Amino acid sequence: MGPVELHLHRAEGRRRATRLLFLVHNYGGSEVALATVWTLLDPDGRFAVVCPRGGIETTDVPGGASFYRIDRATHTYDEPSFATALDALDDALDRACAEGGLERSTAVIGGYSQGAGLALALAYRRSDRPRPAGVIAVAPPIHPATRVDWDLAAGLTVAAWIGHGIDDPVFPAVRSQRFADDLAGVGAGADVTWRSYPSRHQLTLPQLVDAAAWLDRH
Repeated sequence: MGPVELHLHRAEGRRRATRLLFLVHNYGGSEVALATVWTLLDPDGRFAVVCPRGGIETTDVPGGASFYRIDRATHTYDEPSFATALDALDDALDRACAEGGLERSTAVIGGYSQGAGLALALAYRRSDRPRPAGVIAVAPPIHPATRVDWDLAAGLTVAAWIGHGIDDPVFPAVRSQRFADDLAGVGAGADVTWRSYPSRHQLTLPQLVDAAAWLDRH
């Protein structure tokens, strides 16, 4: 697959923001819906909110999009489209920073479900690009090393908040908890928070409240 330029949606009314909050939607979600929900994270407007839209329209969810192709019945990933999506998101993050006059190293990446897994991959994969200051992930899939070239040690400076419904039947919470434990074990100074919630695979108000409190400290 060739290079893909993703559409970027910018939340209005935050022209004085000095940092970027880059939010990645779920399968079948949209950039506008996520921007509306996730602005609750930053009521004081410290961050410019930018949400990319997945480059693949979802036929089973009208109006929704996906960043990569996946067979939802078998949960089989189309690996080339995943690699393309991850590189396209990396480029989109650079573009969002450049267009807003913001530093990538002060940005926070966030996401839900598919978007959360991609956010973690952007923050902690092996890369020569500046790493973000933090990442917020709700109900993320944790991709195997055959799909993402993880470099957790190099990402020691990236603070992480991960929230997961304990009864999630789609992406088991135990996997994100294990990932958080791996991050915390990288070395002294690792800033990692993992929270469980009495929910299934969903984005809930308690998660947003806790993530907002975390973001306020970062």
